[in-house]
Amino acid sequence: MLIEYAIDKDTKKIMHVDSVPNGAKCNCICKACNDELTARNGGTQRQHHFAHRNFVESRPCLMTQLHLAMQHYFLSLAEIVIPPEEFEYHGVVLKTPPVKVSVLSSRLEQR
Repeated sequence: MLIEYAIDKDTKKIMHVDSVPNGAKCNCICKACNDELTARNGGTQRQHHFAHRNFVESRPCLMTQLHLAMQHYFLSLAEIVIPPEEFEYHGVVLKTPPVKVSVLSSRLEQR
């Protein structure tokens, strides 16, 4: 997994790699370890991504990246389908049908 999201050092906003200048001018840090990042978004051979300047990407960095990516994914949804469920409780089988839920509003988590 390559790092596509980072935190702008000045504004503290979540930034996608394609929305910042290439190289160290991106002014971004890793949300997990606070290391400075370099944007690698000028090439055509590899997926655009951020790279740590001083550290190697660690498991917490990659887990935080997954969390940020999922936040952005859910921002784009107009509805969510909760799947059907079936389970047994005291000998009785309980079933719930799938439920479609409309997303009225959403926002990025800021910590």
